Amino acid sequence: MAAWAHGGSYGDRVRFLMLCVETGASGLRTAKAFGKEFRLPATVVNGYIESKSELPRFGQLGCGGFVVLGRHGEFVAARTVPSYLDRGALAFAAVEALLAGLGVQRSTPATGGGGGGSEGKGGAAAAPLLLAAVAHAQMDREHEGLADAADALRQQRSLASLRRLRREWAEHCAHEEALFEQHDFAGHRSRGDLAGTASHVKHHRALLASMDAAVQSCEEGAECSRGGCCAPGLVSDESVRRILGELQQHGDVYDAAYVGRLG
Repeated sequence: MAAWAHGGSYGDRVRFLMLCVETGASGLRTAKAFGKEFRLPATVVNGYIESKSELPRFGQLGCGGFVVLGRHGEFVAARTVPSYLDRGALAFAAVEALLAGLGVQRSTPATGGGGGGSEGKGGAAAAPLLLAAVAHAQMDREHEGLADAADALRQQRSLASLRRLRREWAEHCAHEEALFEQHDFAGHRSRGDLAGTASHVKHHRALLASMDAAVQSCEEGAECSRGGCCAPGLVSDESVRRILGELQQHGDVYDAAYVGRLG
């Protein structure tokens, strides 16, 4: 959303609403943090929900889809599909196509409303995974371990290195979600499907599924069937770029929300 609002993509022809589903002081703090991190321009209304009674009944959107209203306030889409959690950057292309159907075209080329996503085959090599510190000793150690595992995958592109990253990611997700539960972060324990962590947890699962698909693809390959699972170059460049890009996006968007807030 910030990328759409910046750089003249839509100018003042589209108004964006970024609404934090945390409530009260916690919601205000998160909204301010996101506004500062993404340097939101005036075309983005950055808000939060004051009380639990005002929470949306349909669950959390954003990574699960966008609400789109027409010029007269009518609902054009109550939830755009596909969602980012389902199809990555294709979700942003779907929103742009919807806006184009309303006569609102991007003024700059190329899709990328939210960043992330994968490049096509033959693109640049995957960038190193850079996960910022979140002021929690265990999480920071695990982020360092993930960065090391990601670097091994970048350099080796072996099935063994992919399995290592998948294993460390699964363990990290379990530990992180246990902390959410312990601290009831963003209503993780008390608000069920309406918790502010709902899309965060779904993205954990989406990344695991992406890694599992890459593992399966390698395991079905002839090289692996001949015992070459540790051979370099078995995992495609495209898969490495996609997985590491999603991990980077996860750290930049989701993990940034709990910096200093998990004890």
